[in-house]
This record gives sequence, C-alpha cells and structure tokens, in this order.
Amino acid sequence: VEAGLKYFVLGAFAAALYLMGAAFVYAGTGTLQLSGIAAHSDLPLLVYHIPVRAGVEVTLASLEAIASRVPHFIGMKHASADLTLVSDAIAAFGPGFRVLVGLEELSFPMLALGAAGMVNAVANVAPARVASLYEAMAAGEPIATKHLLAELGRTKPLSVVMAEKIEALREWAAERTV
Repeated sequence: VEAGLKYFVLGAFAAALYLMGAAFVYAGTGTLQLSGIAAHSDLPLLVYHIPVRAGVEVTLASLEAIASRVPHFIGMKHASADLTLVSDAIAAFGPGFRVLVGLEELSFPMLALGAAGMVNAVANVAPARVASLYEAMAAGEPIATKHLLAELGRTKPLSVVMAEKIEALREWAAERTV
C-alpha cells in the first residue's frame, strides 16, 4: 500500500510539474511554438532530435524553417541514424552549425561528417573514453579512434550490467503495490 501511494503521489507530482512547466512557458512568452519561445531569449537554440522517443523526425526543411525564424539557432543534438540529415544540415548551414552526436554507435561516422561533439549516454559511465574518442577524431588520429571505438563497444550501460538486480527490484516493488 505504501509503495502504491508513493507511486501515485510521485506520478501526480510529475504530471503537475509537466503541466505547470508548459503553463510557465506560456505565461512568460504567450506561446508554445518554438519560434515564439525562442524570440523571448537571445540564448543559443539547439534542437534535440531523438525520434525514437519523440515520435517525430526532424527534416532539413524543418531545420531551415527554424533557422529562418530564429537567428540564434545554432544546431542540434542528433540521436538518429540519419547520416544524410547530418551532412545535408552541415552543408546547408555551414561549419558554424553544430551537430552533437547522440548515439554512441554513430559517433565515428558523424564526427567524420563534421559533427561538433558528442552527447552520449555512455559518457556517464566512461567519460574519459568518450573524451578521448573526440580528441582523437579532432586530431585526425584514425588508429587511436579505432581502438577507442573498440573500448567503447566493450562498455556496457548500467541497464545491461545491472539487469538482474533491476528486474529483482521491479519484482519486489510489484509485490508491494496494490
């Protein structure tokens, strides 16, 4: 019962925060459209492109539409296997357009296409290896990069390493909910 009550309260809190967050944005800007929100700030704008979670694919046309309305639009975190979008965006917007790699397995090809950096989840587990991969690519050291990619390939996310413990925790929690 206690776990169920905690789950309900945390869910209600998260929903309220999400809804109120949108209300705060609307109250401050008068809109929920990206270009309208961006017009209220001079901070650089990056689009977060993660279609597997958002359910929406960013296209070059949508990036061009944002760029035409938001002068401080500077790039995107790209967590998609669409390498064509990376090369097309860099060609369309020039070298000042920053593409940040969001998928570990595509770090090397995106950096080779001209990505400006990496925002990979594995950096939480192996930050030195991820930094070394970027530094090797920036210095044009493909041999070192090959070895670093092999090292990163051997790095396992905590969800894999701790899978049994996570499943046991889920089962334990399931037994205590209503």
